[in-house]
Amino acid sequence: MKEKTIWREVWDRGKWILILLAAFVLSQFPLGLSAWLTSRQLPLLQSGLLVRALSIVVFEVFKIGSRKTKIATFNL
Repeated sequence: MKEKTIWREVWDRGKWILILLAAFVLSQFPLGLSAWLTSRQLPLLQSGLLVRALSIVVFEVFKIGSRKTKIATFNL
């Protein structure tokens, strides 16, 4: 087992914070898309489906990114 130094722990937590901040920024895109589609008077069903699809993409990017950096494991 690897020894963890304090700097390694700080680095790992810093990566988590950066990924979390990126997720917060990306999570605002569905809200913006919803507002834009509403202003264009797109039917509600299509608007909802597009926003939901974008939300799923944002979640998957977060999940894949945290797996690639090996700072999180999801038992799926």
